[in-house]
Amino acid sequence: AQFGPVVALGRPGDKRTPFGAQRHYSDHADWQQTLATAARAAQAIVLVASDSPGVKWEYDLLKNEAMLDKVLLMFRPDGAHTAANRHAAEWMCPGGAAAVDAAIAAGLRPVSLRFPQGQPILTAAQTANAAAGVLALMLVALALGFAFAARLPQALLFPLEAALADPFLRVIVLPLVAALLVVLPPAACAGYALPLACRLLVRGRDSVGRDFGLGLAVNTAGSVAGPLLA
Repeated sequence: AQFGPVVALGRPGDKRTPFGAQRHYSDHADWQQTLATAARAAQAIVLVASDSPGVKWEYDLLKNEAMLDKVLLMFRPDGAHTAANRHAAEWMCPGGAAAVDAAIAAGLRPVSLRFPQGQPILTAAQTANAAAGVLALMLVALALGFAFAARLPQALLFPLEAALADPFLRVIVLPLVAALLVVLPPAACAGYALPLACRLLVRGRDSVGRDFGLGLAVNTAGSVAGPLLA
């Protein structure tokens, strides 16, 4: 990493070390001392917004020891943690909660807050609507399928057939080109729709496997039911 190895305090009770940062494990009695030592030695600190007592203690530590200039506060993306995001932003700088509210009112999703040299910098992104993306991709797939199927013969296949003098190439090349141009564009759009639909279903990191499996199951059921009902 640019600033050094990434380390974090492990969650008590972890049966195995999670993927990602190197974990330090401490007893409940001395975790604060372990974290304080790591924070003082760190070149950069990433903190996730939360209202838990432990994180509130971390807020106070960083503020009291003047370490805000190396903190990157990350906001939680789901609406259920809006209050925690606001409280964390207000803790980091006065007026931070108002900045978060203004970003949300403008249709943006707050991503992070930095405080270099006493100047707050709020980063926000446009809110993505996965459901709208799925619907748009499916409509584009249908439109491309109809357009290519209706216009392909006169637009491409007839000139291509005239250019191919060898009858064998006409038999082999023309069906292949027709299949690729008719099937490939709508199939690509439909292929992108499934990951977006699964992203819409996934509720959190702890349920990724179950929610993604549900999306795949629904997709498979639709693929089977469609031909049967046609």
